[in-house]
Amino acid sequence: MNIKVAIFEDNPLLRDSLFQLINGSEGFVCTGAFPDCTDLMRKVESADPDVILMDIDLPGGMNGIEAVGKN
Repeated sequence: MNIKVAIFEDNPLLRDSLFQLINGSEGFVCTGAFPDCTDLMRKVESADPDVILMDIDLPGGMNGIEAVGKN
């Protein structure tokens, strides 16, 4: 059984690199990679992750620290 990971990272190069690294690692699968916390709950529900990698300095109305408190 794979560990499902969701990524919240605004830097597209880093987000894509993490996505590829996770999917290329045995026992892990990236179920979602998002640039911000807009519609946070919908994104988390659709990705259904076991683990969330959250950038704490995200743009927009909610940063990563605030988002962690919402979940």
